[in-house]
Amino acid sequence: MKIDFTGGLNYQIRFSSHWTCDAAIEYTQFGAQFPVEFYNYAGSTLLGESISSYDWNYISIPLTVGFAMGGKVRFTPKAGIVPSVLARMIYNQPPYEGSTLSHVKDSQYDQANKFDFAGLMGVDISVPFKPGVFFLGIDFRYSVTKINNENFFPESVLDTYRHRGLTAVFGARFTLGKPEPEGPKDIIDDPVE
Repeated sequence: MKIDFTGGLNYQIRFSSHWTCDAAIEYTQFGAQFPVEFYNYAGSTLLGESISSYDWNYISIPLTVGFAMGGKVRFTPKAGIVPSVLARMIYNQPPYEGSTLSHVKDSQYDQANKFDFAGLMGVDISVPFKPGVFFLGIDFRYSVTKINNENFFPESVLDTYRHRGLTAVFGARFTLGKPEPEGPKDIIDDPVE
């Protein structure tokens, strides 16, 4: 597991008081961490370990459809697709104290797959304020495309190495132009007690 950063801009269209369509452009980081163990020359004594990482950085375009429910606090389950283009790919090996190994930061962009395609499921929770809404989005992404190929981890081409990520996003959406009327209330807006 590795904690990374996602940031970008989002545009949402409301087709009715419930149905929404979102398009975004994001800078998205994925990665993997793994321990590297250091042994003595005989290979019999563990001297220590450090954590290495692979960092994939993408320009992503999430496209989702959602169904908003609720009153002042709205819950919007959503699903969609996320095509992404690789911006950079780095391997990081920190130095190990007590050895001659120095820090390694190596670009592996040429070997990595340049395109990723993922499915997305999530929920937005939003609260209105005068010019728009504050929202918290929680999304799960799962890549359809593999990250390994004949040049990158070729010994595991038959395995399914894919990006998986859980993202929490906090932000604000501002209303552009004249706000649309809410439309007639129904059981979703005003549930029977």
